[in-house]
Amino acid sequence: MTCFPTIHPNKCLRSRLNSFDCTDCRQACRSGAIEVEPSIAVDPEACTGCMLCAAACSAGAIEEEREDFCELLAGLKDLEHPVIGCKGCPDVRAHKTVECLGCLSDEYLIALEALVPHSVQLNATRCGGCRNGFVVEVIEKRLERLRRLGISGDGQGVLLKRSEDVLVYHEKEWSRRTFLFSIGQRTSRSRVKVIFPRDEDKSTARVNKFLPFQRKLLNAVLPQLPGEQYERLWAEHYYDIFLSDSCDSCCRCAAMCPTGALNRKRENGRKQLEFRSLLCSGCSLCSSFCPVDAIEVRKTGSKSPEQQPCSA
Repeated sequence: MTCFPTIHPNKCLRSRLNSFDCTDCRQACRSGAIEVEPSIAVDPEACTGCMLCAAACSAGAIEEEREDFCELLAGLKDLEHPVIGCKGCPDVRAHKTVECLGCLSDEYLIALEALVPHSVQLNATRCGGCRNGFVVEVIEKRLERLRRLGISGDGQGVLLKRSEDVLVYHEKEWSRRTFLFSIGQRTSRSRVKVIFPRDEDKSTARVNKFLPFQRKLLNAVLPQLPGEQYERLWAEHYYDIFLSDSCDSCCRCAAMCPTGALNRKRENGRKQLEFRSLLCSGCSLCSSFCPVDAIEVRKTGSKSPEQQPCSA
């Protein structure tokens, strides 16, 4: 049975700005099931449930029908050889499953690398006979990006397993003690909250402001990384804005920003822009909207969170 992604049209960047030409989801789709005009939609006849569209959408407008990722992490973190499989294969050997391995975006893989103590195996042993078998190649490219970032090393972190011969899988043994402990984990989310604190930032609590789960995930992982990995993740996955002299401080870009990364404030009686990299998804909607082309969005490079440009 095909599991279709969940669509949130109001979160789509094109719904905020009609002229914004974001087609990441459509480009990721291998079956031509995504339409973006007049609004984003999925053709259930064409969709194969690979979830590549959900992984590609940085705005959170497309999501997979997934088990809460916090629960997935909690179910893997105490296993010596944790395995993730696909729900499309009912008898697949796995401790936890996702709709399709294609949903494991860079952000998900980074979280698995950083937050699960032992190497996580992705069971792709059945992918060869699946119509979504192409996701294996996509996952390999994502893992290669992580290796270049230095977040994972050869033979460590998240490992893609194509053959049963190399898959290390052991059923979890349920003693009375571990069973009661598991029940306690499900009824109390205090440990999970430490990893994924609730976002109480007022800038994202405003009307029409929404911080996508993938960005929240990175923000939770970032402070738990050692120095060099922290700097590499910050340089590659976080953004700054740069304002040209043509900026007239109208601050309308702050209203357009979907995540609350841009806010307007008054200082010494003048309107100014306040920018927070932790809330920026790099969508560049502000740049496309600016009537005087005064905004440029760039990756942070080597800057730390305390060195963000913030002026208007």
